[in-house]
Amino acid sequence: MKENVIGDKKTFAIEYSILMVNPYPPFGYCKIWLGGNFMGGIESEVYLTRICHLIESVTSIKNKLFLEEYLYNLSDAELFEIMRKNKIDETGKYWFMDTEGFDLFHKYIYRQNETFNFLWQLTPKVWEEFGSQGISTQLFSAQVAICMYEKVAKEFRNELMKFYKF
Repeated sequence: MKENVIGDKKTFAIEYSILMVNPYPPFGYCKIWLGGNFMGGIESEVYLTRICHLIESVTSIKNKLFLEEYLYNLSDAELFEIMRKNKIDETGKYWFMDTEGFDLFHKYIYRQNETFNFLWQLTPKVWEEFGSQGISTQLFSAQVAICMYEKVAKEFRNELMKFYKF
């Protein structure tokens, strides 16, 4: 199984491996790297075209991901708790990668200027299981320039299109 990385793990990257192409869309493992830390890739295989679609969908709603001005003054931990309890938006607009393979994490995205901000943490119900395997239970945050995010997303799509037409 060949591991592929698009982008830079220290800022933003998609790490994936393809297990099967036919008769299904590309299927394999996937991790999203943000600021040198990852989410996903610890639970199961995923349809990589689904992951690509979810990553790209963020760019289509990027102008809706701004927070109310007063929220930018909160700490990451305070903002994470508010988002986790759906006190900002009950529609799930700020949820990130809400799909199988990433569902062991609470993860959110919002926009500030020309940057996407990410907050994520392993869900408390699985801390004991995965914390003992060396996977951190701390709250992570990362910032990614929107232009870099869009570039990596496009490269990921181009790679998957070699195997499957969306």
